[in-house]
Amino acid sequence: GQVISADFLPRVFEGFGQAADATTRIHSGLGLGLSITKQLVELHAGTITAESPGLGQGATFTVRLPLPALDPATLPSSSSGSPLPAVRPRLDGLRVLLVEDSPDTRKALVTVLRQAGASVSAFGSAEAALKEYCRQTPDVVLSDIGLPGVDGFEFIGRIRQWEKERAVPAVPVVALTAYADERNRQRMMESDFQKCLTKPVETDQLLSVLVRLAQQHD
Repeated sequence: GQVISADFLPRVFEGFGQAADATTRIHSGLGLGLSITKQLVELHAGTITAESPGLGQGATFTVRLPLPALDPATLPSSSSGSPLPAVRPRLDGLRVLLVEDSPDTRKALVTVLRQAGASVSAFGSAEAALKEYCRQTPDVVLSDIGLPGVDGFEFIGRIRQWEKERAVPAVPVVALTAYADERNRQRMMESDFQKCLTKPVETDQLLSVLVRLAQQHD
């Protein structure tokens, strides 16, 4: 690459961010690549940073990932004054149906959900996910909006119709989207999604939302 200017470096991981220079503008894209990369790294409890030394010298991206967490029982007490790591919400036994057409994002979400104790069935299309939903009803559905063929809005509509025909309780559905403007949020709420999360979603936020919805559904 050419260079990432010093004034753009602090914003390089923001969603829809693109540097306003001729080199960037000749390429297509929405400016989501680095934002999604940051999301994937953070789903693994890591960090990513960017450096760019100057024109024509490209850019360096550094990813740092932690070692596996120790058993809390083996950790020293906090008598030294050092704060203990925050405890993330647990999803033990929760059955999650995930619909996400991006293989990398889907894999990352499956990883973080299973690490939190959830049982996850993941699919890249609404059609495949709907078949699984009818075969075994989950505790909560996590669905992308922009899906190939049948999008997230039609998907939730089919789920609600299936539930209505069988007079069964409505399962909570969480929308995942990169286009969470006010108009789309309103449409999601009208389509009977219980919650809308904007990509890239923070891990703790995602887990907390799923825990609350599962408790309400019980």
